[in-house]
Amino acid sequence: MGRLAENNKQVVLKNDRFSISIMKHNIFVLLLVSGFFVGLALIVANANTVGWENLSSIWHSVFYVEALLFALQIIILFVCRRENIFNQKVLILGMVLFLYKFSIDPFITISMFLMDDGIFEQYVIYLWGIILVGIMLQIMILIRMKNNISEKSDKKPSKKVFWFPVLFLLVSLTGMVVKNGMGEFENLFLIFIGTVIYIGVLIGVCEYIEVAKTIFRKQKPITRTGKKAKK
Repeated sequence: MGRLAENNKQVVLKNDRFSISIMKHNIFVLLLVSGFFVGLALIVANANTVGWENLSSIWHSVFYVEALLFALQIIILFVCRRENIFNQKVLILGMVLFLYKFSIDPFITISMFLMDDGIFEQYVIYLWGIILVGIMLQIMILIRMKNNISEKSDKKPSKKVFWFPVLFLLVSLTGMVVKNGMGEFENLFLIFIGTVIYIGVLIGVCEYIEVAKTIFRKQKPITRTGKKAKK
């Protein structure tokens, strides 16, 4: 992860990945990748096996919210063009929001495939378990990062510590599914990929949260060249 250092009460960003141009590029990439997952889920949801009309109102709301978030992404990309502090604040908040969105999108696709196979009810508890473990891991990382910054420590938190619960969860999930005979290898593979994406994104978004705090304390944006742009 990028590192934040205190210098005469001014927080200095060590990386230009948080400049306006780079964050706009990242939001565009997130738009494309999320579009793939949600689009695939929508195709499966409209298949004859599942059927849009057979989905609950909760799932309908999920897809409607996804559509609104996609629209928000597009609006941000078109509006935030100039190099100023307001646009940088909007973009950093957008990065946090859309990274969270992207972390969940694969599970929407996985859920539709499980419904298509008629075994969603057997897997839903495990999917929620993965989501809860990810939330706990992120809280641990944010606490560790806060302590490191407050102590002006240059030591990076060990990622190995955070991956042990994830590996334990994956092993437990695989054992339960094999033991109970719930589904084929394809379903396990999809859940594994979704879990890796989910945990990886949650770890990455922690840095953006810390940087967002920094940007909201600054008066001028940080550009790719390291120079401050005019308001």
